[in-house]
Amino acid sequence: MSNRQLGRLVGALVIALVLWGGFAVARHTRSDRVEGFALPKLDTAAVDTIAVTQHGDSAVLVRRGSGGWRVNGFPAATANVDQLLRALDDTSNWSELAAEQPSSQAAMGVSADSGRRVRVVAKGGAGLHLVTGHSTSAYAGVYVRPVGENAVYALHGPLAQALN
Repeated sequence: MSNRQLGRLVGALVIALVLWGGFAVARHTRSDRVEGFALPKLDTAAVDTIAVTQHGDSAVLVRRGSGGWRVNGFPAATANVDQLLRALDDTSNWSELAAEQPSSQAAMGVSADSGRRVRVVAKGGAGLHLVTGHSTSAYAGVYVRPVGENAVYALHGPLAQALN
């Protein structure tokens, strides 16, 4: 192989690498990015109501002035409520988009008929309103859907464990 042929080969390789890099950058579309559900920031000290409803059954937790919690008028298990409040405030919660089509909601347990609605209210204003469903395949997460949206997310972290 002559020096001239080697130079052409190296030039062709450089051009191919530049084109490949250009196409890779241009091709980086929205579908390539991982989407997740960002939990709203809540002042957990201001949370006064947590409502969980499913198929006509409901559990409404209300904070009393003394800081104690009542569920449907009866004393609540303080440890479970505290776990949920800590999980809402935890920054290690993360999620990933699991489905976008409404036809997938029933299989994940987050449809209007199969899901469990969780509404957290802080200082009289809605802070979080989700439909929760089945556990993820790794059982470390739970499928969630923000009320009024079609997208379903696999939520992982302390909040997923507290919601389960």
